[in-house]
Amino acid sequence: MHFKCPHCGEQSVSLREKIKTGLWGIIHCQACGRRVAAYPWILAGVYFAHVWNVMWWVGMYHFNGKPIYFAYMVLVWALIEALSVRFVPLARLRSRRPS
Repeated sequence: MHFKCPHCGEQSVSLREKIKTGLWGIIHCQACGRRVAAYPWILAGVYFAHVWNVMWWVGMYHFNGKPIYFAYMVLVWALIEALSVRFVPLARLRSRRPS
């Protein structure tokens, strides 16, 4: 599975590189060599969803005492990550100026 580079439009960003952008990483397009990252405001929303997920299921465990809630937490975490990889768009980054 490959994703489209926002600079050149080629399907040159691999799944592994796209996952790296979800960890606030900066990657380089295989085709044009320019810098690419995930949109930071959307990525901040994804991280908010992760925090909400942990707080929700730990709270459910605290009030109900059922350990199955930790399994739900892991499942929802994986779902959020899958949606993040699929739907968070890639953004162009400007070239670094030589210092």
